[in-house]
Amino acid sequence: MPIYNVEKYISVTFLSILNQSFDSIEYILIDDCCTDNIMTIVQNIISKSTRRNDIKVYKHINNRGVSAARNTGLSKATGKYIFFMDSDDEISEKCIEIHYNTIIKKSTFFYW
Repeated sequence: MPIYNVEKYISVTFLSILNQSFDSIEYILIDDCCTDNIMTIVQNIISKSTRRNDIKVYKHINNRGVSAARNTGLSKATGKYIFFMDSDDEISEKCIEIHYNTIIKKSTFFYW
């Protein structure tokens, strides 16, 4: 998830991804040189999360924009599937579980 100056939204967004019903999630956050208090909020949420070991935070040396932040996240990802999210989005508790189950169900019809 690219992060840049969305202090107003990050708590709701970040908690919505941490509160997923699906267990196996790798969280990748890219600090694109925020100038607000957002990373303090993020670090506070991480410190209280039971998923803290699954969360990776990377920082760009200079602001490069959302596309570069996504590319950095892709380069750091180790999982088989990717779910893109912006830092002002909110998802339902079963969002990742539903997406994963749909992929598994549909992939039985295709060869990758």
